[in-house]
Amino acid sequence: MTRRSTRATPRRDRDPSPQASRPPLVVSLTVTALLAAAAFATSTTANNWLQCPNTGCASAPSPYAHWSRGSLPVAEWYVEDYTGSRWPVFAAQLTWNRSSRLASVYVPGGTCTQGNRCIPARERRIAPTDPFCGQTPQQPAVACFFYGATGPCCTATGHFQGGRSNHFLVYNTNFAGLPFNQRLQITCQEQGHATGLGHRQNSLTSCMHPTVGDGASSLPDGHDYFMLRARIYNH
Repeated sequence: MTRRSTRATPRRDRDPSPQASRPPLVVSLTVTALLAAAAFATSTTANNWLQCPNTGCASAPSPYAHWSRGSLPVAEWYVEDYTGSRWPVFAAQLTWNRSSRLASVYVPGGTCTQGNRCIPARERRIAPTDPFCGQTPQQPAVACFFYGATGPCCTATGHFQGGRSNHFLVYNTNFAGLPFNQRLQITCQEQGHATGLGHRQNSLTSCMHPTVGDGASSLPDGHDYFMLRARIYNH
């Protein structure tokens, strides 16, 4: 029952490609469907953030979906890279590891030993009917971070839970031929979602800007790190 219910109301950030009428060099990463469960704040001038409304996170010390610190000096999460060399997962993870409140660690596929803190990153073709990342024939997903695939996405205190089977990153093989800086923005953005960050709607200075190919940065900016330090991981 839990699995069936979760699949009906998935928690995902899906980043679709442009519709055919758009200029060919601009790939849209705008979230077009959240199914209410992957909720974002409404501000368009700063980072939005991922939430887990099915757990009562709004009453937790932090209302944001985030990684637990536990007994560690900082919160930790691990991207377990199963992609090919065309997706710069390692370079993107290095940028997020610069946060003073969050250790974002890279490990090759099959080597993560940190249990529920491991998030697999895979490369495959994402079909329009994909049960996790699918969009429409006009907007196939470029990439997605899917959280809450097999159960509740986070605990009552807002901490991600469930590990490999519950949360994962997918990069669409069909878009692996984009220029390197655009592929870096995509990996930076999806792995940024895995830290708990949402989109930066009006800022070209951050990889969290929801389109790629329109001059947006392929790296986080100071405000992204501020949100991690002062809002999401401030306790």
